Amino acid sequence: MGDFVRAIFKTPQPPAYLAWLTAEAMKTPPEASASLLSIRYPRTFWRSVIYKTRKPLLYAVTTSLKGQAENLGRKRKGTSIEVFAGAGHALFVDEHERFNASLDAFLAKTLKE
Repeated sequence: MGDFVRAIFKTPQPPAYLAWLTAEAMKTPPEASASLLSIRYPRTFWRSVIYKTRKPLLYAVTTSLKGQAENLGRKRKGTSIEVFAGAGHALFVDEHERFNASLDAFLAKTLKE
């Protein structure tokens, strides 16, 4: 679990934070963890859900999903796209200031509409 926790960050994190996060993650029973990884629906299901919804969407991703984000932006007009090049899976930690600013801007725009 410690390896997994360290791997979700691209930026160095304090050892105490990593230890705390690992301990928190270990509170989840192994069976529950495994069930979170099983995907009941095919990718086509999620794609159709995204394109059918009319709700505002902020798609925040790391560089590994940049192409997917660009494709979504072309096919689903009005989608807000943010690509975080300096972040790992936990982009809301690695680039917390930019993530929070992006979320604030998205919410301000969405609440105006």
